[in-house]
Amino acid sequence: MKNKQAFKNLPVWNESLELVKSTYILSSVFPENEQAGIAKSLKKHSINIPGGISKAMQVVDGELRKQYFEQSLNAIIEIETLLTIAHKLGFIESSDLENYTEKSDQVCTQIKGLIQKFGKLI
Repeated sequence: MKNKQAFKNLPVWNESLELVKSTYILSSVFPENEQAGIAKSLKKHSINIPGGISKAMQVVDGELRKQYFEQSLNAIIEIETLLTIAHKLGFIESSDLENYTEKSDQVCTQIKGLIQKFGKLI
């Protein structure tokens, strides 16, 4: 790719940064004894969302690009699972989980669209 910063112009990349921010905010209210547990895992996986998107836009190989996009999708699934656990444990409210899931569903749809778009180029 000629413009190595082109991913920054993708709406999905910018929206994924908002997911990272939301994840950090949600995990900040977890009990102190969970900061090294679920909260740490949430933060780690959240960073993988925009990271996978940016990596995907840097490679020419279509299969590798798809793998990076899929890493972003898998990170979202992992986060939703961890947030569901956090909700069951009483760390976050139902509305927090629903808001996050709504935003993450939109990002997933956009990533899947990119996979389809670039899949045609393989």
